[in-house]
Amino acid sequence: MLRKYGFEAFISDICCFIDRDKGIFLCLYVDDIMIAAPTKALIAQTKKELAKVFEMKELGELRRYLGCRIDCNQEEHFIYISQKDFITKSLKKYRYNGLNAVKIL
Repeated sequence: MLRKYGFEAFISDICCFIDRDKGIFLCLYVDDIMIAAPTKALIAQTKKELAKVFEMKELGELRRYLGCRIDCNQEEHFIYISQKDFITKSLKKYRYNGLNAVKIL
């Protein structure tokens, strides 16, 4: 279905797609979608096209995705992705939360 809109699936992850001509990255997981593009206009255009085919709800700028915390700084052109909350929760669940971190090169 997404090929119709110029997207091709990643070889390494069939839930991730790219439109190489426009530089749009799209990731789907069950009922969550993440769209990244060079401009907000391209993101809006992509959402508009997808909304013609799929039922979609706008949740605003991405803050969390699949258990990861995501912080974006558009002025400095960086994206920070952290799994700290997931790791902390997992360590507590399996009673390893008293361990100390070790720096690795």
